[in-house]
Amino acid sequence: MLIFKALKRDIEFRKKCMITLGILIFIRIFCSIPTLGVNAEYFKTILQENTSLGFLNTLTGNGLSSLSVMALSITPYITASIMIQLLGICFPKIHEMQYSSMKDDRDKIEKATIILGFFLAFTEAIAMSAVFGKQGLLIKYTWYWVLIVALIWTAGASIASVLGKYITDNYIGNGISLILAMNIFSSYLSDSKSIYITLIEGKSDTGKILFGLGIFLFFLLLFALTVLLQESEKDISVIYSQKTGNGKNLTHDDVIPLKLCPGSVVPVIFTSTIMTMPVLFVTLTNKHENEFLKYLDTSYWFTSTTPKYTAGVLIYVGLVFFFTFYYTDITMNPVEIADNLRKSAGIIPGIRPGKETTEFLKKERKYILAIGAFCLAFIALLPFVINGILGTSSSSLSFLGTSIIITVGVVHETMTILNSMTMNEKYIEKSEKEGLFRA
Repeated sequence: MLIFKALKRDIEFRKKCMITLGILIFIRIFCSIPTLGVNAEYFKTILQENTSLGFLNTLTGNGLSSLSVMALSITPYITASIMIQLLGICFPKIHEMQYSSMKDDRDKIEKATIILGFFLAFTEAIAMSAVFGKQGLLIKYTWYWVLIVALIWTAGASIASVLGKYITDNYIGNGISLILAMNIFSSYLSDSKSIYITLIEGKSDTGKILFGLGIFLFFLLLFALTVLLQESEKDISVIYSQKTGNGKNLTHDDVIPLKLCPGSVVPVIFTSTIMTMPVLFVTLTNKHENEFLKYLDTSYWFTSTTPKYTAGVLIYVGLVFFFTFYYTDITMNPVEIADNLRKSAGIIPGIRPGKETTEFLKKERKYILAIGAFCLAFIALLPFVINGILGTSSSSLSFLGTSIIITVGVVHETMTILNSMTMNEKYIEKSEKEGLFRA
């Protein structure tokens, strides 16, 4: 309600919202423009046969399956972000710059990510157009058509990344996240059609209704669980004590919120991308006989014919846990919190200040993060389990769990930003009611 009032009252806020929406629509228009010189039907067959690559197609808003000029979209930027984050683990200087209070340091990291994303986009585009082009992707396989297609896809990926950063710096929300969410939203219609063809078509009228209703309720439940996961937190009580001028102690209560999923969608995006990249490499090199990489290929998970490859789920869950804990280490340092509590005369009831507080926070954080990471992995993997039980190969069904997590996470993040921007509206409304602005 406050957002709508702010849109009506605040011209600048309305302008920012409209420009943000306009940029997102502009990118979606580009996603519908076909690439010159390619066989538009080529990747549709490959994606049907390989569910793991369905995740990349989802991130591009079906740009990969349709081979549009946005075939790569923001996937190179995401891969670059993962590489920069991993470099931050190995090199403390990079880590400090990533989370520095200095805007210049963060801008340098952001520029480095965009530049790295550009080179990754060009490398990936060249590899895809050269390898797949020889197999039928290109209508005419020549070196200059390989280069032209690669440059078009690189340009598309670069435009998406730059516009995403432009939105973040100047308008509403995280631009990359919004582009990602927009891509996923756009794929829901085609995903629904694919699920209908795979699971419902051919059944009796009664069967269609019952099966369709069951699928709808299933994904509605996934949405509800994901929203609950994003909103849930554990509050740790804190009591602050302050001495007055007459020597009396005044106390007030506060809380330290421990979010169940502080990393929001990042652990799932990074995990799915890391799992998909080797599979894409295998597809490019045509070395499907590689035994280990079959454990990373979701096409082999939870199936009756290849049950041993389901062990790859352990790698997936392990990566979700790793990125969940890694991001929380960055955003919530127990030693720092305990030190701040001591300096501000705050204590956790029943816990001594200092080392004991630090250990308590570490224990609580570990417990709540383990639950959050497990829930994220469960929601992301559940459609894969259903896929395996039903014996289907629908990439649409498989990755709807991940899509839901990303969608809900981005919407939640954006609504939080919008609410903070419109917080002023509360005070304006209250003041007007109380007559402070009346003559």
